[in-house]
Amino acid sequence: MSWFYSILIRLDRKPAKLPIPTR
Repeated sequence: MSWFYSILIRLDRKPAKLPIPTR
């Protein structure tokens, strides 16, 4: 799931407007 983590990192860098459930 390396792609999943990379997406989270990109969203973390950019201003995340959408509510992302962090589990």
